[in-house]
Amino acid sequence: MTPMPPKLPVPWVAEMRCALAAHAGPAVGALATVDAQAHPRVRSVVLREISEDGTILFVTDARSPKHAQIIAAPGVELIVWIEEVREQFRIAGQATVVSDPIRRNAVWNLLSNSARTLFLAPPPGEIFDPLANKPQTPALHLPPETLALFAVVPAEAERLELNLTPHQRTRWRQADGWTPQRINP
Repeated sequence: MTPMPPKLPVPWVAEMRCALAAHAGPAVGALATVDAQAHPRVRSVVLREISEDGTILFVTDARSPKHAQIIAAPGVELIVWIEEVREQFRIAGQATVVSDPIRRNAVWNLLSNSARTLFLAPPPGEIFDPLANKPQTPALHLPPETLALFAVVPAEAERLELNLTPHQRTRWRQADGWTPQRINP
C-alpha cells in the first residue's frame, strides 16, 4: 500500500535544508534497498531535490540493479550525514518512479556532462569492455530512457545532532501528523 503524500510543509525539511546549507558540496545520501534474495544493498545517491513536503528526488540508471530492487521492493531508507554541522538525517519511505517528462527534463538539464555520459555508457555493473566504453558526448536535450527519476515519499524522518552534548535525536512520523518526538540517541 502506497502511503498518502505528507501535508505541506513538513517541519523536518527546513531543519535538513538548514543543515545542508552548511555543506559545500552536493547533498549525498546513502540509499538502502533489498535485493531479490532479501540482502541489504546500500549505495550513495545525489539528492536532486528536497520538496517542502519532504519528497526527495534522485536519479539512477534504469538498467542498474538499484532500479530493479526499488521496483520490486519500493520501501527504502536514506541517510544523510552532514559533517560540517555533525548532523545525520534518516528518511524512510516509499520510492516511486517519476514519469512526468517535464520533471525528468528539468533534472536531466541540471546534470553535468560527466553525469549525463553515464546514462549513455554500457549498463552499470557489467564487466568492463574497453571497446564498448568509449566516452560519448551527451548532446541530448531530452533524457534517454536509461535515466530513471525516483521520488522518495517519506513516512518517517529522524535527525541526530552530534554537535550537542548530550546528543539529541528527534523523530517525525507521517502517521503522527509529523509531530516532533524527542527520542533517545
